[in-house]
Amino acid sequence: ETFLGWLGVSPSSEVRSQMHELPVELPVTPAAEVPPQALTVIDLCCGKATFSMLLTYLAARLPLLRAKVARVIMVDKMQEGAAVAPSDRVNWSHISATVADLEERGRLENGESPLSAEPAADAAGPNPAAAALAHLAALPVSPWGGVNIHDEAFSDRLHALPGPVAMVGVHLCKGLSPRCVGLFNGLGPAKAPFLSLAPCCLPRLAREGGWTVALYEPPAHRAARKGRLERRAWC
Repeated sequence: ETFLGWLGVSPSSEVRSQMHELPVELPVTPAAEVPPQALTVIDLCCGKATFSMLLTYLAARLPLLRAKVARVIMVDKMQEGAAVAPSDRVNWSHISATVADLEERGRLENGESPLSAEPAADAAGPNPAAAALAHLAALPVSPWGGVNIHDEAFSDRLHALPGPVAMVGVHLCKGLSPRCVGLFNGLGPAKAPFLSLAPCCLPRLAREGGWTVALYEPPAHRAARKGRLERRAWC
């Protein structure tokens, strides 16, 4: 099946390779019980946002997933815009199509007529409205472009999100995987009850001397550390 939002994502061997990364051992804070509130999923270093797209369209067919996830935030150092340098620019036009899908879903769920002139192939079945909804994105997707995940400000931004978050990292190369785990640890088990990580390049990093992973800081310790950094910046 073809979904409107996927037209901006080209299938390639690179996408397939992201599903076959080597597992490695990293120190991770044990997660808490899955909270009753819906999660915000953080798609870290998302690139073309393949995972975010999969999640929002799978949620259309999996009611439990839609009930458990409030939205998806796709994070990357790349960003859209004509003023952005070509080396830092990404085409996220398929995300705009996903937003259009969500608006169409809202109209159908409110009993309004669809804007699409072509119904889904299976929309002539016993429940055409449900069939049409099954082809539409079901979770809001928010792009956070131009983000350096190593900045302390990014950690602050995650802490400020309402409700619990789920951290996801697919094909995170070199120091990005330890940083992902450090962010997860830093949020704490109550704020971040879930982590899924498919790293890349870590065996090579281990041979070159290893890496450092941040552990959980209680809020008071974190505030004291930030205060010391701010005072040091003024000196």
